Amino acid sequence: MAKNSRQDQCSALHPLTGGTIDLSSLRRAAPYVYTSSSSEVYQLSICGPLDGSACGAGAGVCLDSRKAGVQHNLGIANNQLQFRDGVAFLNYSGGDSCPIATGGRRSSIIQFACSSAGYSHLGPQLIHVQDHCTYYFVWHTELACKKVVHCTVKEGEDQFDLSPLILSSGRYTALNVDHPGYVYYINVCHPLNPMHPYHQFPSAGIIRVSDDNQVVESVGSVPREPFSDFEGHVSLLYVNGSTCGSNKSTSNKARIIFICDPSSSVEQPVLVDIDADACIFLFEWRTSLVCPRHGTTSVETDKGCSLAIYPHGLRFDLAQLQNRKSGSPSSLFEVQLPGEGMFLLDVCGPLNRSGCEGSSICFLATSHQEAYGTQTSTTYYGETLKVRYSNGSACAPSASTTRSAEISFVCDRNAGIGTPVLVHKYACHSAFNWSTSLVCLEEPKQCTAISGNDVYDFGLISSMSTLWNVTDQQGNMYWINLCHGMKSDSSGVQSCPSSAAACMRSAVHHGHEYTIGKLISQRIEVQKRGEVRFTYGGGDPSACLKEGQFPETRITLYCPVGGGSLGVPELTRGPSEKECMFEFTWASRMACPQKEGVILPEENGMLVDQRSNFVMNFSAVLNGTFKVAEKRGEDEYTYIIQLRGPSSNTSKTCSLAGVCQTKPSSGFYRDVGSYATRKFVLRGSELLLEMKSVSSRCGRTSKEVTSIISFFCSPQAGLGEPEFLYESSKCHYIFSWQTSLVCYSKQRAIPSRDKEILPPHETQTSGTSSVPIISAICVCAILLVAACVIVFRNEERRDMIKYKMQQVFRQVPLPQYRYSKTTSSIHPVYEDGDTVLLTPAAFIHSVDDSSDVDPIG
Repeated sequence: MAKNSRQDQCSALHPLTGGTIDLSSLRRAAPYVYTSSSSEVYQLSICGPLDGSACGAGAGVCLDSRKAGVQHNLGIANNQLQFRDGVAFLNYSGGDSCPIATGGRRSSIIQFACSSAGYSHLGPQLIHVQDHCTYYFVWHTELACKKVVHCTVKEGEDQFDLSPLILSSGRYTALNVDHPGYVYYINVCHPLNPMHPYHQFPSAGIIRVSDDNQVVESVGSVPREPFSDFEGHVSLLYVNGSTCGSNKSTSNKARIIFICDPSSSVEQPVLVDIDADACIFLFEWRTSLVCPRHGTTSVETDKGCSLAIYPHGLRFDLAQLQNRKSGSPSSLFEVQLPGEGMFLLDVCGPLNRSGCEGSSICFLATSHQEAYGTQTSTTYYGETLKVRYSNGSACAPSASTTRSAEISFVCDRNAGIGTPVLVHKYACHSAFNWSTSLVCLEEPKQCTAISGNDVYDFGLISSMSTLWNVTDQQGNMYWINLCHGMKSDSSGVQSCPSSAAACMRSAVHHGHEYTIGKLISQRIEVQKRGEVRFTYGGGDPSACLKEGQFPETRITLYCPVGGGSLGVPELTRGPSEKECMFEFTWASRMACPQKEGVILPEENGMLVDQRSNFVMNFSAVLNGTFKVAEKRGEDEYTYIIQLRGPSSNTSKTCSLAGVCQTKPSSGFYRDVGSYATRKFVLRGSELLLEMKSVSSRCGRTSKEVTSIISFFCSPQAGLGEPEFLYESSKCHYIFSWQTSLVCYSKQRAIPSRDKEILPPHETQTSGTSSVPIISAICVCAILLVAACVIVFRNEERRDMIKYKMQQVFRQVPLPQYRYSKTTSSIHPVYEDGDTVLLTPAAFIHSVDDSSDVDPIG
């Protein structure tokens, strides 16, 4: 479908549109300069030769290789503007000899592609060098457009601006799950920054490249502004791509539908469908840029140079960017450009330089200064904070065009403050990369906190398979998950984005679900010993009561008296007119700075608690076989718990397993806890059975997979049966087991050895004096026995008095809660309608040793 034409005088009729493309305004006496990353300097002239060039008379492009100290003529200039596939270009040929192709001469192809409004000042860019002989340049300019595209759309009183999505360097990669075989690269309202292997499509806004790089196609360029479709979605069209592979009579084309998502600022485009016959590619892109603004902005800069991005709940303090090379700290950084001058950058304040007053970035040349303006926009995407500076000094050739710059702050945890590096200096625009640790976010999967000598590890309540679920009095449902977010939901009961750490389903707004805290913004702070706070900012402002607010979720975990159990979260307050805060509290032993638990010896099926001189008969647990079912999304697992030793009923993989994870339908077996490693641990008020697998590892790490069974007292349960709860982020498989075996009524006291320790009492020698005493003792004994018969006839009363006596003599704290399985108004997490709740203790009593948990206070 190529159409070629050639005309002189630096102008030509576009063969596809019939409009005139005139580039004569780009002629000037001074050369256009492009500096590569290897510091090679290219000087270019448009439609005429360079004046006084070191590359000789008539040269249109001159390469100054300063490292080698030589210059190369890359082509003789002409004014013959040509077209190929709708793209205007100049072909400068007849330069110096090529170093490889014998007899060949160096040449330059300068292509002119239509740019989005305001992006024509980038100047020429070198995109590819073929065999050190042919040099490809591209210049995105409004002069090459039949119609200049403004990346905005007006819908009623709202105007949606997509220009923050335009990339002047780099590219977006679309998520492609359902149509494998190709990778899709995208830019918005502007051509992709051409690079090999797709440098031959300088005007394309979407490119697709096969996985083997053998097929490269243009999916289209942007012909017009974004528009609002009949469903109210902002859409962007791409047309005139490469010839359709399945229908030679048409060409590739695409449509991007932008979906309002207040909880995000920039997300990844997703390929959702392909019409193979018509070669139409459909993408969706979730972003807050197409949401009604309500008079708010997503970026704020205060006097302390702190940048806030509210939809993400993020804040970056760039005031720490201090240059210490000169001795005293300074916010001024220099970037040298050898032979031309240097850039001065002060991210947080205006420069006090002649010719650059009021600007944050300035270029100082020997004969002039160039101001690049002040901060106008900020976006955050993929651990990169991109800050744009605009409205600088006037830029030739058009005085209406002003200079601009862009700094990409890239996360590098080892870079410290870092320093800016010039990526490109175009005619009127300069781009910098700045690797620094200041824009790195705390890794959400690291679910720990350290305060002094205390270490808190929340891995056991950070679930990879289920979510913590709460319902308030108004019927609103909440899902939260520490350190992993909504992607851990295997039950599919909610549809919040995976980026959310806290989500609410409104009982009022037709069950709509709102993000009320984003995982990316997670902060963990130790408030005081035994109290740790998780904070998640950002999300959907529609969850708030007042316009201009963004939600924040605060989860405070505290150490309960006696250590307690894992616990569950509880909502304590919701948003108000003053602040959009969702506050939860969570009594959990994970917030206790614990020591190691007490290991209970196991003798012939008996567990011996030497602290309280009691034994528990666990023979039925140790000698039995139990099966537990789990449904995780579409996967169904069965866990076989068998602690007595190897079984002939399982595969060789589980020959050593005390807990074997299986998939009945696929023959899958995995040892998730080996019986030989089992140990019973009394931690806080919980009796735990822990088993590490001797054969399975957690992902690609060297950490062992572990099964943990928590036993809870339930007098009516009898032996009971285990229940699978979830898989934690540390590859811990958590089970709950309600049984009467751990209740005090089932425990047996160990015979006391006091007689062997205490000295013998002295005996009375006078028989007459002891008779009245003996008689009184006998009467009291009879009365005491009668009282005991009455009191101890009730089993619960016996347990309570036994506990009271232990409290008197041992001063052991009483746990406040226990787990129970019950039907609840809370939305069920498991298919059988049951969910694990925390209810007041009625039967279980603690035999905690105060040395198990460090004292708080």
